[in-house]
Amino acid sequence: MPETLNISLAPGQLAWLKARKEQEGFATASDVVRDLIRRQQEMERAALEVDGRLQDGIFSLGRRHGFRELRRSVAIFFAAAKTLNMWYWSPANCR
Repeated sequence: MPETLNISLAPGQLAWLKARKEQEGFATASDVVRDLIRRQQEMERAALEVDGRLQDGIFSLGRRHGFRELRRSVAIFFAAAKTLNMWYWSPANCR
């Protein structure tokens, strides 16, 4: 059974929510919020799947080529990313 949650929004957030409701053809503001939550959940599930695949690939490469070489390659990549101001590739953002 659905439960009710009351939230407070800043004026700009409320205006955005109402505009999205109209533009996307949602029946209610609650439908917009549920759609946003559903999309976020899908993105998080996909990110976990990708993370698992990346970890599998990293360990596979490490076993084949040696973890020392893999570590060196990753360090070179992050040094290049920093040089190119690619902050979104920082280790903290790659989790």
